[in-house]
Amino acid sequence: MNDIDRLQGIYGAAGRELRQSLRAINPANYSDIRAAAASTKAKEIARVLNVAAERWASEAIPRAYAKSVRVSKTALEILGRKPRRKTYDDRRRRLIDDLSVILIRANGSIPKIVERYLAAAALASKVVKTTQVREFQYAEASEDIERIAADAMKKELSRGTLSSQVRDYLYDLIEDDQFIEIGGRMYRMKKYADLIARTTLREAQTAATIDLCHDYENDLVQWSDHATECELCKPFEGRIYSISGRSSEYPPLEEEPPIHPNCEHSLLPTSEEAIAVREERA
Repeated sequence: MNDIDRLQGIYGAAGRELRQSLRAINPANYSDIRAAAASTKAKEIARVLNVAAERWASEAIPRAYAKSVRVSKTALEILGRKPRRKTYDDRRRRLIDDLSVILIRANGSIPKIVERYLAAAALASKVVKTTQVREFQYAEASEDIERIAADAMKKELSRGTLSSQVRDYLYDLIEDDQFIEIGGRMYRMKKYADLIARTTLREAQTAATIDLCHDYENDLVQWSDHATECELCKPFEGRIYSISGRSSEYPPLEEEPPIHPNCEHSLLPTSEEAIAVREERA
């Protein structure tokens, strides 16, 4: 199992456990005790995820970094470069710390999402028992549950049917595992893990290439070129940049891949000599 699949597995399992816990909260037999237990469960899952996220970051980033070091080292040696100094350990440590903070912040949103769901379940229970909707902070759920109740009353449906409809509505809220909220946007557990893993491991690979270029005193790098349709990446495709910004022929490297989530671009060391040979062959 690769590192991306491993993080997906961790968050996927957490999502399933959360969903199972919340599906036990039925508006027909809602109780504060069950809700409190689900809330405690969510906080515990977030805590465990924090530990797992830090461990994953401390293992996966060095692996991605080391892999890129091997590729860049081979390229630099083919270019005839020799190592002069080592500079790359500090940047790798910073990547691990930054990723841990990102994941822990995301995990912190999980108990908040669960509390919203539990509040919606409490409201749903009142609707089923009294067919009255009271003021409620979770506006979207409140409106939907009110609509379901009003429709049930209009059609003279039984309380059991109303309970079933409200329960199904609540289950739909958690069916796709959207337990993470970042900047007002909801994310599925596994999808968020996939996005973060792919993006941060690419960052580690870029950092390794640039750090090793410093080590080998190689100033030029080239963006990979795979004919992307991405408007953000097109301006950089295949172009050569100067890491130091001191080149009179090539622009400074002001943007590094990835420049957006799931960006697949990378950097590869090159040199004026290699560029000249390539142009001659062309």
